[in-house]
Amino acid sequence: MSLKQNVFVELFSREGRKFYFFIVRLIGYLPFNTAAYHQAFIHRSVRPTDNNERMEYLGDAILETLVSFVLYRHFPSAREGLLTQLRSRLVCRRHLNEVALALGFQQHISQVRTDVVHSHIPGDVLEAFVAALYIDGGRRRAMRFVSKYIASVDCINAALAEADISNHKSELLSLGQRSGTEVNFITRRIDNNQLILPDADNFISEVRMADQMVAVGYGRTKKAAEQQAASKTLTAIRNGEVDI
Repeated sequence: MSLKQNVFVELFSREGRKFYFFIVRLIGYLPFNTAAYHQAFIHRSVRPTDNNERMEYLGDAILETLVSFVLYRHFPSAREGLLTQLRSRLVCRRHLNEVALALGFQQHISQVRTDVVHSHIPGDVLEAFVAALYIDGGRRRAMRFVSKYIASVDCINAALAEADISNHKSELLSLGQRSGTEVNFITRRIDNNQLILPDADNFISEVRMADQMVAVGYGRTKKAAEQQAASKTLTAIRNGEVDI
């Protein structure tokens, strides 16, 4: 029995109908090629052929292209370097895993491993799913899905914050290394009754150069606090307030 015949039979089962309506909710229309979506969720550990490996390969390329286009439109004046950084964060395995788990992919993946949540499998299946959507619904529908779930405004802003953090800190550390000045970040939690509050500055970070405290930053996370501290230090150096 072929994969398409198997899928047709399985659609009459309870699990088959559950998967079908799961796909419909995600893509927003009745799929034409149900077999493609079914194959996207089959891990190679279950079936040596007709699994999702080839679709994962295709989805990786499609996803990179679609995310690139979303960022190109979103940042009309951004340079290539920033766009490349943001794209790498939006298509990285960590982000794809988070998106796949948030959408409930783990409930429909066919595989032999028990701990899907703590593996790279959900992100792999998401790539294969994007390929299935592209094959079934075309570029426009695939772009709509990517823009809504993988490269949404919130996702882009989070990636932008990470890019800014890494840039400020790495720039300062690199500057210290070139000048022979030791640069250290001392970051600790602010006591909020032992809680991490979602909208509060939970961390403080001090930048010390040659054992002298140069700047202090605050943020909801350690990275955010270090970003602010590094940014303040770089500004002070550029203004001639700090020698390095």
